[in-house]
Amino acid sequence: MKYRFTIAAIALAAILYYWIQPMNPKPDYETVFDTRWTQGERLKWSVVLKGIRWKFPKAVHISTDSLAGLLSPSPDALPILLDVRAPEEYQISHLPGAIRAETLDEALAALEDTGSDRDVILYCSVGYRSSELAQKLNGEGFERLFNLEGGLFRWANEGRPLAQSEAKVHPFDRLWGTLLDSSRTAIVD
Repeated sequence: MKYRFTIAAIALAAILYYWIQPMNPKPDYETVFDTRWTQGERLKWSVVLKGIRWKFPKAVHISTDSLAGLLSPSPDALPILLDVRAPEEYQISHLPGAIRAETLDEALAALEDTGSDRDVILYCSVGYRSSELAQKLNGEGFERLFNLEGGLFRWANEGRPLAQSEAKVHPFDRLWGTLLDSSRTAIVD
């Protein structure tokens, strides 16, 4: 009897070891932004979007469909669009009417004469940098701030209009560019 108990205990310990040991202590969406990725790996939209929501819990998100609806009515009620990407990304493509504001100071300057009743939509490639800036602006007292969920990559992947005629988007880098449809990826040095 003692022998059977020992074998069962060893078997249970081995099962628990192999079941628990390979598990990552953090879910994928928590590590997507601080993990070294190897060449050839691809990101998944579901992981990236959950990661952004986890990392920036105070950011309020707007879908591409909702933004398209806001851009359709009269020009008087249009939201302010802030593109928070780098100049070389903005130069290749951006949303029509968007103002480039990469830093908090640039965003504050762009919003200086904005009434409190205007919606402000921030976007970047996938939503990370724009969520970060939205949280900072919220700390400065702005309230009607929205991050474009999926960013310019999702907008372009859906075939929505861009300010440039080629409809190409800067891929940010090779890894993040995997989220962009290959037909939409601009060739950059």
